[in-house]
Amino acid sequence: MEKYSQAEFWRYLLQGKLKKAFVYLKQFPDQKKLILQYQERFEQNKFPVPCDNEKILRILNIFYSYYHRVFWEQLEEEKAKKKLIEQFFSLLSLSLPENLDEYSSDQLDEIVKSQIDPLLQAQVESEGYHYLGGITQGFLGPYIWKSSQPDTFLVQLPTQTMSVTVNMLRGFISRSWLDYISFGEIGADGWAGEDNQLYCVIESYAEGTQSDIFQINYLKHEAQHLLDYQLFPGISSAELEYRAKLIELIYQKGKQRFYRFLREADNNPKNSHSYASFCIMQNLAKRLNINQDPSTPDNWEHLTTEQISSAALQLYQEYQPGII
Repeated sequence: MEKYSQAEFWRYLLQGKLKKAFVYLKQFPDQKKLILQYQERFEQNKFPVPCDNEKILRILNIFYSYYHRVFWEQLEEEKAKKKLIEQFFSLLSLSLPENLDEYSSDQLDEIVKSQIDPLLQAQVESEGYHYLGGITQGFLGPYIWKSSQPDTFLVQLPTQTMSVTVNMLRGFISRSWLDYISFGEIGADGWAGEDNQLYCVIESYAEGTQSDIFQINYLKHEAQHLLDYQLFPGISSAELEYRAKLIELIYQKGKQRFYRFLREADNNPKNSHSYASFCIMQNLAKRLNINQDPSTPDNWEHLTTEQISSAALQLYQEYQPGII
């Protein structure tokens, strides 16, 4: 009988395919505890209570409802966003646009960005927390945390060495949608800000700031974002991730990160992380003469870390805007 694979389960979650993840999970009676957790949160629609602040909980519950509609009910994207906007406009005592039903997905995102997020940020900050809204991998969802402490690092990239400020964030009560549907097991561990600084969920790096997982998977990845904001103004989210993931492969010490990108790869341009991984795998397959299905891990086993890193460097050097 097939054994439960956490990697396979996480692959579905990384792609935002919660229902498929749950169907896979239910095959394994030895995962009863996790199955019950998912049944309670999604079949029974029971929200978590990550803090005792009523104002913040009201905000989070609206996002939790949105996650449920998008990932569990699989409601159409525009309909789910419109419902979220309606709930927040009611909470914030705002007047809805009369023609909201005619808005495109991008227009709905702009309403959240320009009208809702600033008010939510003000409310959350008045309660002593930090707030970041916006879109992560194609879906809405907030980051809310308690404290921040800056630090400075030198980062070597293929073309230059950068000095970057990293804000060490602690006390998270929300890390957007992937954290929610994975019960905190996976999610964003940091990001590059529009203020030319980096933000790190330091609690995700128990091995410390000198570890490879911090230095390569986080620091080099996010520093590449800062560099690309300068080199390619207006670069798409998918291409940002494409170049930053190549950086991780260039400097990787083993093939673990490569296989994670392989698992999350999905030909869905709306999910920038998964789509970037998909494009990387397609391009690496051409570069390394993988003539069989590149989504199958066994077809890559004969390659060394050095071969993959060298090919990733070539793809990085050949990059031109609009390549994916």
